[in-house]
Amino acid sequence: MTLRAVRLLIACLFLAACGSAPPRANPLLEQAERLRNDGGRAFANRDYDSAARNFAAAAQLRASLDDAPGTALDRLNLARALYAARDTAAAQAPLDAVLTQAGVPGALRAEAARQRAVLALAAGRSEEAQRWQQRAANDCAQDCPLAASLALIRAQIALRQNDLASAGSEAAVAQKLLGEGNPAGAEHANAARLTGEIAVLRKDWSEARRAFEQALEVDRKLGSAERVRLDLRLLAAADEASADLPAARGHYQRLLQAAEAGGDAEAAALAAAALQRLSRAAASMPGK
Repeated sequence: MTLRAVRLLIACLFLAACGSAPPRANPLLEQAERLRNDGGRAFANRDYDSAARNFAAAAQLRASLDDAPGTALDRLNLARALYAARDTAAAQAPLDAVLTQAGVPGALRAEAARQRAVLALAAGRSEEAQRWQQRAANDCAQDCPLAASLALIRAQIALRQNDLASAGSEAAVAQKLLGEGNPAGAEHANAARLTGEIAVLRKDWSEARRAFEQALEVDRKLGSAERVRLDLRLLAAADEASADLPAARGHYQRLLQAAEAGGDAEAAALAAAALQRLSRAAASMPGK
């Protein structure tokens, strides 16, 4: 084929491409996006096993396309689903993959390190949690969106080290950061619960009740039935510890009703046992 013929062929191909329909979207990316969306819906419905399968499949597809940020985001979602399913050992692997993967933005590396700190806390490894939260802080840019969450992690670490002053200070920092124009979310409830826990250790019962009531209000608005039950349990326990038995009875009764409605047999049994214990205590009081 002569050079002139080659040029004519290239010109024809160019003209054909210009006149053809626009290229179709990448089918693999479309499939990965569907899987991510399906995972998000499953997570919202608390079907954490299905969520994990979808996020894992989405991550594999994006990895095959060398989409480092997209792969990292799907792996972070996978870790969240595994942690929610209480499979903390399995949740570590996708986070480590994000932390060692090339081309991952600093914000996503910071989130992976933050989640590793949460896993370490859940396992009772405070020193490891401290190292991971520090790495997250180092990877996070100025005006870090994780600042409040990291302050809560530091507060929990201090609390486990019986450093109530530092725990209270970090919890206050978190609440200040969360209160700066942000709508109430799960982190607000976490901060309130932590503040209540610190108040319980200080035997500041009024502050503990205020904090737990605040968490309850947020969780109720968020529609988090599991955390609503947790808040009621914390309120009842604070009432019982402060010897306010009528208030404790009221909160345990509300916990029992919420647990039965939500199909939480464990919480229902706990509430029923507590109510029996309070009835026995009332019957043994002088004058009864």
